[in-house]
Amino acid sequence: MSLVEPAGSLTGFALGISAFFAAARLGTSESTGSRWRWFFLWIGIAGICGGFHRGFIAAHETAAMAIVVALWVRAWQNEQPGGGLVLAAIFLSLLAAALKVSSVQFTMGAWGFDPNSIYHLGQMPGICLMIIAIQRRADAMEEQPLRQNGRLAAPA
Repeated sequence: MSLVEPAGSLTGFALGISAFFAAARLGTSESTGSRWRWFFLWIGIAGICGGFHRGFIAAHETAAMAIVVALWVRAWQNEQPGGGLVLAAIFLSLLAAALKVSSVQFTMGAWGFDPNSIYHLGQMPGICLMIIAIQRRADAMEEQPLRQNGRLAAPA
């Protein structure tokens, strides 16, 4: 059985697996918070579903990016940690989206990398930056006491 869109399918699977790896890398540490694990788990689910769709179901555009945007909005609403690495991850995602819209394509061997495949590849460095930012924040939180009602308290 051959894949309908091999590059789109396999890069979708790779995106999903990298997001699952990021969720597993966070472990169960309370300092990172379960919201970030869920954030990466949902990206992983969307990537795997997108890879399955592009490989076995049909070859047409989908609204998978809406899920990613909704997750970013939700994280922002919940005042999740920010910083330079998170902003860099957002920038990489926007750059990847611009590449998708530009209709850039290339062939490597027998595989044609369409704009969607290139978009998946462009998202993966952003996931790496996000996991580094979250881990750095978690490390900083464990090292510094928390401020509660103007008093210093040890982290729980």
